[in-house]
Amino acid sequence: MLWFIGMIEVCANCQLKGDRIVKVSCIIPTFKNKSKKRGALLLVLERLYALKDIWPEVEVIVVDIDGVEAIEAICAAQKLGLSVTAVQFPFPFNRSGARNFGVENSSGEFLWFLDDDTVPLEIPSFQAISTLVKKGSFACGAKRYWSKIGWDFSNMSSNLRANPSGVKNESILPCGINRESGYRDLQEFSFFGNCGFIWRSDFHLIGGFDQEMFPSRREDVELMYRLLLNGMDYVHLNDSTSVLHLTHPADLQDEGERSACHSLFREHELANGYFFRVNNLFGIDEGDGTDVLEPVNGYGIGLNDSQDRYSRN
Repeated sequence: MLWFIGMIEVCANCQLKGDRIVKVSCIIPTFKNKSKKRGALLLVLERLYALKDIWPEVEVIVVDIDGVEAIEAICAAQKLGLSVTAVQFPFPFNRSGARNFGVENSSGEFLWFLDDDTVPLEIPSFQAISTLVKKGSFACGAKRYWSKIGWDFSNMSSNLRANPSGVKNESILPCGINRESGYRDLQEFSFFGNCGFIWRSDFHLIGGFDQEMFPSRREDVELMYRLLLNGMDYVHLNDSTSVLHLTHPADLQDEGERSACHSLFREHELANGYFFRVNNLFGIDEGDGTDVLEPVNGYGIGLNDSQDRYSRN
């Protein structure tokens, strides 16, 4: 079942669930944050601190993959008063493993996943989110804006403090999105790792991120796929929640690696009997009559098909 959130009023008593307070763990893996991403992590942490009135019971777990470049941001955030715990990921680069490691070192009942370059701009209270993200469901698909490529740290920090919503007016959209024509693209929405919510018990129920088969590419798409295969409901955050992706130079991706990962995910879909149409999950209708989970036998795409329009990440 799919749920779409409209505009939700923010409530100050945010983490009261019944008569008790629910602790939230925000998991942020970070890698090459200073050299590659201009210190974006600190902007994410500063924004989390600004949200403390509506999300007060949040422990922030930063999983430091490279062991050096996140220290400055973490210390600065701690001086602000944000509850940040840094844990050193003890293995080679593996985004799935880092996220799982963050969960293992956290204690919250409710999990919030963020990337180290994704700043939450507008977000409903925990009470509003948890009303829709019940046990047996997960949420992502926040409206994702993209900063200009040459953004400046000081200016961005000032703008986020003064008017977070105003930053959206200066953002760019992915090349695939055309405002005039109304064409929509998957990158207009947050995947689960960019900004996603789930109850810890449900995350453990399906075994977390697959760090063996999908260590660092398509890992959140695969998790979303597995959640749906296991009958969990999806909550589409849509315009109720917005995030800013702080654009940075992309890693040069080996074409052979990309092709191998494409084939691996296709084999994964074939083995499970369903193709995953992420565009349909996000409400982007391509007019081809497919469902979110399309039975393999009902769709004529073979293992070697090169058109990866729906499950890219």
